[in-house]
Amino acid sequence: MGVIGLQRVQFYVSKDRPEGESFSFIFPENDFSKMYFIWSDSIYYYELKNGYMSLAWEGKKTFSKLDGTHSSLSKYLGGDIESIWGEQPAVTKRLVFFNDNTGSVGMVGEYGIIDTKGNVVVSHKVQDAKQLADLIVNVQEEKK
Repeated sequence: MGVIGLQRVQFYVSKDRPEGESFSFIFPENDFSKMYFIWSDSIYYYELKNGYMSLAWEGKKTFSKLDGTHSSLSKYLGGDIESIWGEQPAVTKRLVFFNDNTGSVGMVGEYGIIDTKGNVVVSHKVQDAKQLADLIVNVQEEKK
């Protein structure tokens, strides 16, 4: 929660204006100094710098058919990823995800782990999540 609450700074002005009420936060396993923030089909990658999160890359999910040569993040998101700004970071270890769908009908959130091939290997649903703190929890299956 501490990292998510840090100010996010961009030294680049995005032309994209995503819409929607669902968000995802994805971190490399046991590393909270880097974070993907996904809003609708826009993907932002931040790195911790001097007490704030600095935008290092921006991408957009496209709905092209996956042919097996894409990243594990592409597979998890269900579409190819087009770079908009910066260089897309390589995914080299498992990822921990927190999906905030509390703005949707039913207010269901989800958190878990994605393996290096893009498969969800652990998933926990959170019924009646009312705030982000209900979803951003310690994932017991994370390797220490």
